[in-house]
Amino acid sequence: MNALPAEQTNQDVNAMPASMGSMKLEMTGQFLHEARHKHALFFAGEGDVPRSFTVLAALAYKPLNEDEVDLTRNGIVVIDNDNWRIVADEISGQSTGLMGASPEQIEVLSHIVTMDWADFASFCRTQSRYRAGSPDIDMSAIVPAGGSHGNQTRLGLRNPKMDDYRNDFIRSLNDLGEFNLPATSRDGMIRDLMMRSSVTTPEGRMLSWSVSMDFNWDRSGNVNRGADLDPAYDARWAKALRNDPTIMERATEAAFAPYLVPDYAVFDLEEEANCQLVSSEGDDILLSSYRGKDMSFTDFHDLRKKLSALEGDDLVYLWTTARVLDKEFNRLNRSSDVMPHLNAIRADMEQEWSMELEDEVSFSM
Repeated sequence: MNALPAEQTNQDVNAMPASMGSMKLEMTGQFLHEARHKHALFFAGEGDVPRSFTVLAALAYKPLNEDEVDLTRNGIVVIDNDNWRIVADEISGQSTGLMGASPEQIEVLSHIVTMDWADFASFCRTQSRYRAGSPDIDMSAIVPAGGSHGNQTRLGLRNPKMDDYRNDFIRSLNDLGEFNLPATSRDGMIRDLMMRSSVTTPEGRMLSWSVSMDFNWDRSGNVNRGADLDPAYDARWAKALRNDPTIMERATEAAFAPYLVPDYAVFDLEEEANCQLVSSEGDDILLSSYRGKDMSFTDFHDLRKKLSALEGDDLVYLWTTARVLDKEFNRLNRSSDVMPHLNAIRADMEQEWSMELEDEVSFSM
C-alpha cells in the first residue's frame, strides 16, 4: 500500500526517542513530524472541489505493526489527499531526524507552499523518490483534476456540508459557465487567496499573476480582422522579433495596459471591487490595493490577517477578482490579447520596409 490517509493523529508518538520529548510531535500516516511543519495545499481544479495535498517535514518513519521509528527515513513528504497516496518522500533528507527538521528541509517546505500548480507538479516529478500514480501530476496537466470532497472531509480539510459564501450575483456568473466561481465557504475563499502566487517587492509581498510570453504561441502577427500582412516579410519579421526585444515589450505593454488603470474592476464593479494592479520589474502583474486597502503583506500570517478582516462582499469580490484574473491572464488569453498589437506593429514595419524597397528601386533607375 502506498500510503495511509494523511490524518493527523498522536498515536504511536510514544515510540519516539526520549530526547525528542520536548518537541510537539504528531503522526501523519506513518510519518513522525512536528505539528508546525505540516501544511495542506489546495489548487483550483476542474471541479468545484480544489485539488488537495499535504506536505510535511518528516523526522522519522514508523513502519506498520512495528514499535520502533526509523530516524534515517526523513525529509519532505508530499501526500495526495484526494487519492490517499504518497507522491514523493525523503526530499532533502539528512542522516537522522533526531534533532528536528534541518534548515534546508524548512526552507524547501516554505518554498513548496508558495508554488502554483505547474511549479508544484514539476517539483514532484523531478524528485528521485517520486511515485507515479497521481494522473494530473504524471501527465503534466495544465489544470489539476477535481478534488475529492469525501476524502478531504474525512481528513478534516472540508466541512461535510459546504457553506456557500457567494452572493447571488456571483452564483449567477458561475452558472453562465464563463468563469470558474464555484460554491465555497468564507474559509475556502481565504484559503484560495492564500495559496496563490506572490512576489516580493520593495513594499512587501503581493499576490501576482504571470504575464510572461515565454511559451510557444503564434508571434506572426496574423489575426482575424487585423491588418493584412505580406507573407514575403515573414522571415524579416521573425528576425526583427529576435533582434529587437522592444517589439514584444511594446505589444505586451499595450495589451495589459487596460488592467493597470486606476480603480480597475472586474464586471464593471467600480464601487464594489475596485483595485489597483501594478506591473513588476519581471513578468508579473501584482495586486497592490483593493478598495483603497493596501494588499502588500510581510508573510502569510499577515496575509491571512488582512483577508480575515474583509467583511461580507468585500471578501467575495476580492476572491472573484482573483479567479477572473486567473482566466484573463492564462496563456491562451495572454496570447490573444497581445497578437492584435503585434499585428499593428508589423503592419507599420511592413509599410516602412516597402518604402525602403521603393527607394532602392528608384535609386537604381
